[in-house]
Amino acid sequence: MISVYDNFLPSSVFEGVVKKVKSLDFYNDKEHPQAIREKAEKEALGEEYKMSFCGVRTESFLDVATTTDRIILKGLEKLGTSFWNKKFLYNTYAHLRLESDSTKDFIHQDKSDFAFLLYLSETNLNSGTKIYESVNANQSEENTFVKFVQNRFVIYDAKLPHMSWGNHGTDLSNGRLTINGFCEYI
Repeated sequence: MISVYDNFLPSSVFEGVVKKVKSLDFYNDKEHPQAIREKAEKEALGEEYKMSFCGVRTESFLDVATTTDRIILKGLEKLGTSFWNKKFLYNTYAHLRLESDSTKDFIHQDKSDFAFLLYLSETNLNSGTKIYESVNANQSEENTFVKFVQNRFVIYDAKLPHMSWGNHGTDLSNGRLTINGFCEYI
């Protein structure tokens, strides 16, 4: 299941969210503080650790942007979608992918029950999120293509194979900037 909502946040609130996100620190998957902590914990238990993502992301909004986190959660609650017919835990991050990240991206499934994206940067109809039939699909064989429209909110079953498409730009000012949420039922 995939649901798309345009104009997710009122424009004045949206502008404040974008400004806050752009003030945060971004990390790759090797330098991300959560990755470093989780890797140390896994290694202490003799287990292998695998955190991998393209581009760079912030720390969890629960740690670095609590007001922004609450704004997103309130917006979620207003949607009344069937995704939260049960209680869930979640983490929300800002994520930046640049044109140079396009060759590193891949079709994947998230480990959560459902996930969401809020597109922050300027509308780019050559960019977005593609959903596939399987993780082994060819990248040109998408089932659904949700185009990147600023302030568009996309929520989907995290088990659906997907990937970002049309990563663009060269830095935070013109790259593909999103808020990503990962939610697990409890």
